[in-house]
Amino acid sequence: MVAAVNSDAENVFIVLTARGLRPDLTIVARANYEDSESKLLRAGANRVIFPYRISGRRMVTMMVRPHVADFLDEVTHAGEQELLVEQVWLAQRSSLVGQTLAQADLRNRFDITILACRSADGQVNTHSGSDMLLCANSYLVVLGTREQIQTLARLAEGE
Repeated sequence: MVAAVNSDAENVFIVLTARGLRPDLTIVARANYEDSESKLLRAGANRVIFPYRISGRRMVTMMVRPHVADFLDEVTHAGEQELLVEQVWLAQRSSLVGQTLAQADLRNRFDITILACRSADGQVNTHSGSDMLLCANSYLVVLGTREQIQTLARLAEGE
């Protein structure tokens, strides 16, 4: 659930209500002020987003790293070739489990770029070198087209 009204107090109330109704629900809440973050987290939000902070960082990126900003625009908006950053879950039954990136050869097989891997214990590995081991119940953060990602996802699920 997303709690994104323009009042931090109302978002706290929405999060409290939602958490009371559904303890298992993933809740992302919007906050305008830094001191609201702890309140939203205590109320039960899993994540807190600051739209003004995100916008400010984006504007700075456009000024000091325009090529990075252009790349992000290409990835997040449909351009000539729609590239997506997506997460792909590795099921225990996947033939990829137990292989290194070099052995899986995902770059050549699917034209997919592996950006990171989040292991089942929550550790994030952003060094996606050829020796990175693919483990069950981890998430690959990948860059590719919708079709490329769907093909990889089927293999990762064990199909």
